[in-house]
Amino acid sequence: MKVSTLKKNKDNPRQIKGEKLELLKKSVGSFQKMMPLRPIVVDENNEGLHELIELSTAAMPITNGLIVAFQSPRTFPVLLDAVRANGYHFERMLWLYKAAQCTFPWRGWILKSESILIASKGEAQWQDVHPFSHDCYYLSEVSGELAPDSGWHGSVKPIVVVRDLLARTSTVGASVYEPFAGSGTTLVACQNLNRKCYAIEISENYCAVILERMQTAFPDLEIKRLESDEKTTTSATA
Repeated sequence: MKVSTLKKNKDNPRQIKGEKLELLKKSVGSFQKMMPLRPIVVDENNEGLHELIELSTAAMPITNGLIVAFQSPRTFPVLLDAVRANGYHFERMLWLYKAAQCTFPWRGWILKSESILIASKGEAQWQDVHPFSHDCYYLSEVSGELAPDSGWHGSVKPIVVVRDLLARTSTVGASVYEPFAGSGTTLVACQNLNRKCYAIEISENYCAVILERMQTAFPDLEIKRLESDEKTTTSATA
């Protein structure tokens, strides 16, 4: 059945109309972009992914603070080993449950959850934020995080979850390091919470998504391009 016929199908118990139909079309269309990433999901011994986790953890510029990392439950043990090997104390694992998520199944299970590892080093600054959150963040829908004109990213983290995590693990004015900026969710959350975010993203396409997202969310934000002989960076100031 074509996606365009869903709206007309009288036998479909769930009528998908208007904006939701357009979101569904866009989601189905994105599967073609996701297919090259499938080996990462199904390959149980992806050495490149393991090496990336180990090296990025070792490079974290943290002496007193916390690591908060979204991670596939499959690769969670690799991240756990990496943080312990680099002097971090494992604190807790939280969960993000995405009820509407539909991804490649693993041996009969539909993968709808992400683990969230929290580990500390030195003096961590825990914040007493009320009301308390559950240890499993439940979201009925995770689409719509990006504006239609902001571009595409395959794994946009929910801003409401990232903002809550930052509020409980950092103080106002604190520095936050994001080595995988992705769609820019951490940058947006830090700007909302008055934290200083230092973010890195290797993909030029995702950098474009971040810039568009920040400009849309914060029209008064001044974004500058800094260039030198060795590197090119972009900074933003209110």
